[in-house]
Formats: sequence, C-alpha cells, structure tokens
Amino acid sequence: MFQVAKRIQFVRNKILTRKPIFWLIFLLLSIGGILFAVRYFGQAFPLVNLDLRMNRQQAMDKARQLAKENGWGTPQFRQAASFQLDSTTQHYVELEAGGNDAFRQMLKGDFYSPYTWVVRHFQEGEKHEVLLRFTPAGKFYGFTEQLPEDEPGAVLTAEAALAMAETVATDKWDIDLNAYQQIESSKETRPGGRVDHTFVYERPNPKINQEINQGHYRLTLVIGGDRLTALNHRVKIPEEFDLRYKEMRSANDTIAFVANIVMVLIYILGGCVIGSFFLLRQDWIIWKPALYLGIFVAALQALAQLNQLPLSWMGYDTALPASSHILQQLIGTVGTFIIFTVLMTLSFMGAESLSRKAFPRHLQLWQIWSPEVASSTAVVGRTIGGYLLLGLMLAFVVGFYFINSRLLGWWSPSEVLFNPDVLAVYFPWLSSIAVSLQAGFWEECLFRAVPLAGAALLGKRFGHRRLWIVAAFILQAIVFGAGHANYPAQPAYARLIELIVPSCLFASVYLVYGLLPVVVLHYVYDVVLIALPLFVSNTAGIWFNQMMVILLVLIPIWILIYARFRMGSWHPAPEAAFNRAWSPTKPPAAIETNRPEITTDSNHLADQANEIKTSSRWLILGVGVIGLFLWFFFGQFQNPIPAFEINGSEALVKAKETLKSQQIDLGQSWQATRLNQGGVGQTDRFVWQQGGKEVHQQMLDNYLDLPRWVVRYAQFDPEIELTERAEEYLVHLKYDGTLDKIVHQLPEARDGATLSEEEAREVAHPALVQRFQLDPNQLEEISADLQKRPNRRDWTFTFRDHANYLIQETADGLIGEARITVRLAGDEVVDAYRYVHVPEKWKRWERENNSLLDMVKTSLGLLPILVTLAGFILAIVSWSRGNFSVPIFIKFSILLSVVFIFDSANGWATTKYFFNTSEPLTNQFLFALGQSLIQGLSASLGLALIAGLLKRWRQPQTSLSNLQAGLLGIAIGLAAVGLTTCLTKLSPSLAPFWPDFSGVSTYFPFVASPIAVISRYFAMTVTLALTIVGLDYFTASWLRRRVLGSIGLVVLVVAMISSGVDSFAKLGWVGGGTALFCLAAYILALRFHLSLLPIIVGTILSLDQVQPIMFDPYPGARPGAVLSLIVLILLTCYIVQGIRYQEKEISTV
Repeated sequence: MFQVAKRIQFVRNKILTRKPIFWLIFLLLSIGGILFAVRYFGQAFPLVNLDLRMNRQQAMDKARQLAKENGWGTPQFRQAASFQLDSTTQHYVELEAGGNDAFRQMLKGDFYSPYTWVVRHFQEGEKHEVLLRFTPAGKFYGFTEQLPEDEPGAVLTAEAALAMAETVATDKWDIDLNAYQQIESSKETRPGGRVDHTFVYERPNPKINQEINQGHYRLTLVIGGDRLTALNHRVKIPEEFDLRYKEMRSANDTIAFVANIVMVLIYILGGCVIGSFFLLRQDWIIWKPALYLGIFVAALQALAQLNQLPLSWMGYDTALPASSHILQQLIGTVGTFIIFTVLMTLSFMGAESLSRKAFPRHLQLWQIWSPEVASSTAVVGRTIGGYLLLGLMLAFVVGFYFINSRLLGWWSPSEVLFNPDVLAVYFPWLSSIAVSLQAGFWEECLFRAVPLAGAALLGKRFGHRRLWIVAAFILQAIVFGAGHANYPAQPAYARLIELIVPSCLFASVYLVYGLLPVVVLHYVYDVVLIALPLFVSNTAGIWFNQMMVILLVLIPIWILIYARFRMGSWHPAPEAAFNRAWSPTKPPAAIETNRPEITTDSNHLADQANEIKTSSRWLILGVGVIGLFLWFFFGQFQNPIPAFEINGSEALVKAKETLKSQQIDLGQSWQATRLNQGGVGQTDRFVWQQGGKEVHQQMLDNYLDLPRWVVRYAQFDPEIELTERAEEYLVHLKYDGTLDKIVHQLPEARDGATLSEEEAREVAHPALVQRFQLDPNQLEEISADLQKRPNRRDWTFTFRDHANYLIQETADGLIGEARITVRLAGDEVVDAYRYVHVPEKWKRWERENNSLLDMVKTSLGLLPILVTLAGFILAIVSWSRGNFSVPIFIKFSILLSVVFIFDSANGWATTKYFFNTSEPLTNQFLFALGQSLIQGLSASLGLALIAGLLKRWRQPQTSLSNLQAGLLGIAIGLAAVGLTTCLTKLSPSLAPFWPDFSGVSTYFPFVASPIAVISRYFAMTVTLALTIVGLDYFTASWLRRRVLGSIGLVVLVVAMISSGVDSFAKLGWVGGGTALFCLAAYILALRFHLSLLPIIVGTILSLDQVQPIMFDPYPGARPGAVLSLIVLILLTCYIVQGIRYQEKEISTV
C-alpha cells in the first residue's frame, strides 16, 4: 500500500504531464477506449432489440379510437401513457428459465410481451376509467375498464357470462382460446346489483420453464354486467421464485445499507459535520460558494422532478382534483429542493474546506472557474484530462461486463437502448444533465474528497499521514462500490467489484489534481450513459434534445473558452489560485467568544421587573383555574374500549396452549413473535360518521375489531427449504386472552384438495356457524373466487349480512355492508373474518376531502423542520465560536441516547414481528438496528445541540421565587390543556376515541410510558425554547417587529399542531386557538422567564397521564403512568433549577 502513495508522489511532480507526447498518447488511448466500447457494447451488455413501431402519440391515438368504437370509459377523458416493462417476468426468465437469451426469445415470440405501451383514460372525479395496452409493434394487447362498484348492470349466470367472454375474445380480438384451458372462475355481486364474472385461462404448453414445468402464460377475461370489461395477458410466476429473489436481493440491499451507514456516520457526520466544526473554529470554512452551488444543484433536481409531471398522471388518484395532484407534485418538489440544498451544501462545504487545508498543491475549488484561473494551463489540463479519461472508463466498463457475462456467468438484467418514456417529459435533455451534475459534484465531494482529505488531516495531526491516506483510499473504493450494490445484479457483490477500479482511478486523480478532473469525468460519463437513449432515437425533433445534451455536457469547455477570450491568452496558474496561498482572514485567537448582545434598549432590563404586574399574575392564575375546569368538564374520562387483560408474555403462553388444544404441533424450528393490533381505521371512521357513536359502540367486537394480540409462528432457519418457510400460523387472541381465530398461511405449492365450488361451499358454511354463530341461509353470498394452485384449489367466499348490520339509512345513501369472508386452502378453512365494506364513493369522498388538508399539513410540517435545522446549524457555529455549553450537550446527549437505546430494545418485539422468512435474519437485524440507531442518535444529538446553544444564548432575566414560578407555570399549562381540550371537543368529531395501547407490545410495559414521556418532554421543551429564543432575537426582546414576530409564532405553533388534526375545523379552532394562547403566554410571561417553560411542558404531559391512570388500558399502564409523573416532576425541577441558576448568573453580567 505504501507503493501507492509513492506512485502518487511521483505523478505529482508532473514530469510526464508537461510533455506533448503524454497528451498524444493519452488522446490515442481515449479514442481507442471509445472505439472499443462502441465495438463491444452490444456484446458486453445484455441488450434487447424491440420491434418498436408505435410511438407515444400513436399509442394514445389508437387508444382513443378503440375507446370510442367500444364505448369504453367516459365520453370525456384525459390521456396519459407510459412504456412499461414486466420486470418480475424478466427476472424470472433470466435467472431461472434460460437467461438473457431466453428473454430475447420471449420478445421475438407471440406468447407474451413483457414490454407494453399502457395508455390511461381518466377523468377528474370519475372512478370509471380505462387502461389499454399495446405491444411495441402497435398490436392491441388488452384492456381493463374499471367500473364504479355502484354502477348498475346485468345479472348473468356464470354460463352466460362465460359464453359472452369467449365469443367477444375470439370474434373481436382474435384470441385463440383453443390454445388455453380454463383454470379459474369467480363471481361477485356489486353493491349496485351488477354481477361481475372473472375467468382465467392458462396455456398447457409451452411453459416458460419447461424443465421444471413452471411459469405459465395466462389470460384473464372479465364480464362486468353484460359486457367485456377486461382482457389481459400475464405470466404466473411461481411463489418459490419470489421468495428466492427476495432472499437474493437481501444480500444486495444489505451491502448497500452498510455502505450507507458508513457514509452517514463517517462521511457526513464525521467528515462534513465534525470536520467542518473544527475547521470553523479555525476560520477555514468558506460557506457562501458551497451554498450557492448546493442551491443550484438542488434546483436542478427539483426541476428534473417537475419534468416528470406528464408521467405522474399514470398514478393520479381521480378522487382528487387535478389541481391537488399538481400541488402534491409541487410540494414534493419543494421538499426535494430543501433536502438536497442542505445535503449538497454540507457536502460541498466539507469537501472543499477539508481539501483546501489537506492538499496545499491543489487549486482552490471556488476559484477554478474565475476567468484568471480558468484560462490557466493547469485548469485546461485538468479539464481536458477529465474528458479524455472518459474513453478509458468506457473501455473498462464494457470490458468488465464482457468478461463477467461471458466468462464468469454473472447476471445483469437485459435493457433496451431506447425507452420511449424519456421523451414523455417536458424537456428530455434535462433529466440526464440534472442527474449527472448531481452525481458528478456530490459523489466526488462526499465519497472522494471528504474521506481522503479528512484522512490526510488526521495523519498530519496524529502522524503516519501516508498510512491514513492509504486506509482512506481503500475505504472509499469499497464504500463507493458497495453503495451501488442495490442495483439488480448477481452475485450481490458484482457492482462492488465493478466500481473498485473506477473508484481507485477517481481517488488517484483527485489526490494528484484535485476535484476538477474527477467531477468532469464523473459528470460526462453519467451524461453519456443516461442520455444514450436520446441519441439512438429517430423521433422527429429529437435533434434539439441531442444538441442540448452536447452543449451542456461541454459546459466546462465553454467556460475555458470564455476565460481564454476574456484574459487574452493561456498562462500558468497564478500562485494565489492554489490552496497553499489561502489563509484565514482572522486568526483563531481573534475569533469572538463572548455571548452576543441581545438587548438593544439600555433601559429595558430596568423595566423588566415591573413588566409582569400583579394583575397580570392574577390573570394567569385565574386562566389556569378556568383551564382546569375546562379540562375536567370536556376531557375524556370514560373509556369505551376494553383494556388488555394479558401482556405480551402471557399472550405467547396462551397462543402456545391454543395451538396445542387444536392438535397443531410445531417443532423447535418455529419462532413466536407477538404484536398488538387495534386502532382507528377507515372502517371505524365510516361507521362513526355515518352511523354515530352508539352504532359504532354496538358493532365493536363483531364487525369492528377490538384490541387484540396476534402471535405469529414462523420459521427462519436457513437450513429449512425456502418454500416451507412460507408457512405461518397467526393466532389472534382477544383483549382478554380468549381465542378469536387461527390463520394458517400455506405455501403456494403445498398439496391439498381440489374441491368443486359446491364442495368448497359445503366446507365454508359450517365455518360460519362455528366461528360466528350465523345461519348461512340468512346470509347472501356475493362472491365465490377460485384460485388454482399447483397442487390444490383455493376458494374464497364472501357473504353479506343484512340482518345484523345497524346502519340502515343515511342522508347520502352510503350505508356500507356487513360482510363475512371465509378462505379455504384445499379443504382446510385457513381464515374467516367479519368486516364492514366501506362504499367506494365514501372512500373517494374522504380522500378528496383530505387531499387539501394533507397538503396544508405537509407544507406546514416543513416549518418546524426548518426551524430545528436552523437551530442545529446555529448550535454548531456557536460551539465553534465558544458560545455553547458543552456540559449541557454532553449530559443531554448521554441521557437521550440511553433513553433511545432502551426504548429501541424495549420495543424490539414489534420489530421482530415484521421480519421476513425469506430473508436472512442477520440482514434484517442489521437493517433494523442500523436504521433505529441513526434515527435515534441523530434526534438525541440534535436536541442536545440545541440545548447547549440555548444555555448560552439567553437574555438576562429577572428572577421569580420558586413558588411564583411554579404557580405561574402550572397555571399556563392548565390553561393550555383546558383550551385545547375544549376546542377539540367542540370541533366536529370524525373518529371515535381510542386509548393509547402502544406500550403493551414492549417487553416492560410499565417503563414504556416513562421512556416516551422523557423523549416528548425534551423534544417539546427544547423546540419551544428555541422558538422563544428565536422570537426574542427577531423582535429584539419584543421591542421591534412585533407584528411579524406574532405572525411567525402563530404560524409555527399551528404547524407544530397540524400533524395531529383531521379536519380544517380542528386546524382552525385547535391550531389557531392554541397558537394565539401561546402568543399571549409569550407576551405576558415566557419572554421574561424561560424557566416557566419546563413547568408548562411538565404540567401538560402530567395531565396526559391521568387517562392511563384511570383507564389502565393494559397491564403495567397504571404504574407506568405514575412513574411518568414522578419522572416529570424530577426532570422539571432539575431543568428549572438549571435555567434559574443561569438567569441569576447572566443577569449579573
């Protein structure tokens, strides 16, 4: 490894690069590489040639014509189109049914077309829509007409519907049904009275995988009433392949996930955040150019996202106004812009600053494209070198894929050179440029400059600089390759191996010449590959997009030419352009470390003692008493939902005993996990709003679920056959521990009976009696659905219960239905359950009503995030300037981290419940642990940072006695709770009350509440304190900009509350009322005495513990609530004393 460093030192002397022969050889090698890549590109990559004779406009024109001829859809409609690939079928064929060549043969055949044009006809506010499919050659390939469920229609017998479906398919669409066998049929009576029939056909021969008799070509015909409403081709992929593919992909995802963990912890946190922090203390940070470049790159990503708007209409929910869909895209774009701006700026700032200090011989990045520097031979050489390296990169990649596919047998999915969707966007050239520019700048800064420059500085500080650089050299190569491992490829490490050589090349060039050549190379390389479809297209007008790509990929060249004409000649780089010429404008010793002045009025402090008059204090106390009365009068002190009577451990014991009593004997390989289920869902909201409180209460525990335990039995042992691991048992226990049901999930290939419809019905009917005590003769069967498995037939029967449904009449006529479903696997009843069928119209109505509210909540939700982010940045800057309390940061970060770790460990049972049996447990454990650690530690450190900032950034304040502070803080807290409780109660209720059962699923339920309380207490206190301090500064201690400050506080408080409201009425009443109350509390008290805030928050959270004390919703809830009260009192006293001590301390300054 030391030889690498010596080689780099040799190249740095630039002996060869100054000679023309070097550039001539370099040019010839680059041209040769490009010619090699062009010559063997088609042999190296698994490309497919499509008979693409239909373009987007032709597909939409043909779809419009067919819809008009056949009366499909609504008379007026909008169109969207996309060129899509059935990637699941592709992966199955290429991995298990003959490889890439077999997939190419499938494309040439007539049995199935994985590539199709999909055209959507839709209309705002209409459920009725049509999807039409065409082959790449333009042949009609199927359609699906979605009818509203309440649309009336004919009631045909199964025989009549089958005859109609086959006649239309044969006579009108030329389907040769003689090549198929009917394997499935089902019928369903829709709420509008229409009966829909579905018939599934399968080709006996050929099969996709003839050797193991798997992979069947299927055809589906649907009769909606008395018309054909669907004709679709598909491939039935074996379940065992899906399981194997998940297992296979798990390795790819795990490699990429580990790389992302390293990126976040070492590159972003270690290099960009901590590294920038130390550089900031030495005044080595130049942040403005990094911010400008970050904004520019983020804006390009946002524009590229908006550029995809035409394709987004394929997923548009017609229940929403079209304007809402556009607004959703815009809000998503704004979110993308904010996230990318922060990430890009942080990465660019860290990479440039670290490089400037670590490598004095590099050119300064922020001066490279200034006219004086850009016209230098150094910049010209680095730029041209970046372009010439493109040929070597292309040759390597083509050669690598040629070897691994031809000699090693590695797999990469087949691709088409041209995807017509690239032309569906507004500006086809923009996507390739935006993505490539982001990758070129960001990936080279973060994955190359940060680790290498950081290692150089660490080596300088601790010794053995070359060893540090060599270690970082190896690390960056592995992390960069592993970060791209989640691409579909096999073996899982294929992309890692592929990118090691390019990573080493990029890193070597960076170490010698800096960021410019590697950014240029990365940018141009990505543009070439991403924009390639534009250059193989012969669509009319494509020349403009091709020209734009060429012009923009040569931007570095245009900059050089402009600089050359501006300066008049090429010349050596000026000494001032190198990193060694840069020095901090202010020496570290001169950096100001005093707390900034806050008060602008010298008389303000003298007047503060008289600000809170006696009348104001009595007013606050009186409002507190009123708040207590409102809370007591309007609070929820009756629990309509039964409490859990057993905990998680007892549920596991009960489930084991239940299985044993049912003669179900599971071996040692079966693992049991448990989860509590229950909560307010769409069904509860529908019954509550349409039927009212009493109806909802009466329907609980029959058609509406009460709290329950679900104990899952599954096998994760890798020695057990993967398909056998698909079998699971789910034991559902009621809140009191009695058995509700046992669900048996069987592997698809498991043997079983092949019952006829009547035989299956004879099995299902007794289940209705045994399970629900319902007479089958009193129920209406509305559907019988058959699914053919390889070795059995599965049936699903659904019944309508008129007699026991309590919603009989509503103003809008949407009453829903009580339904029972019984599922059979062979002759075994594997599941049976009751539910309320929510009308389709009501679902759409709810989505429409919530669409604007959700967008408003999303937009408002960005404000607290931005404020918190500003607090993080300000804390880091303040720390570097000495205006920060390190002891507070350490105490808070340790406490919150311990709380987080214990919370994650205590809730691990819920995490385990969702583990997949087809993926290795180790991988899933690593995913869950890594995600929770990053999220929890980030939140803990972030809150601790803000707390350390607030410790030193408070204005001098007068002191209250402990009794006065306690009474005023408690009074404000009582008033806040009373007001919000009253406003919530008076607002329209859209959902029933449901207690908090989250703690029951933990290992130690009695500590779940205290842990949650500690997290909420610190989050609320720190966030509100940051808001108050920020308002103090903005208004100069309430001396200036009061109106703007008031508006800002009100909006921010509404934003904080918005996530918990479910209607505009509550957003206005609860959010607005609470915000105005917070403003009044700030004006009267909090701007003078921050020590009141912890008391207020403690009071609010203490009142939250009254419900679990009264309800005792699960074992351990009541003692947990009592323990929470004790914790709140101790925390409040500790923090209040700390703040009051600081107030006394700084008031003497």
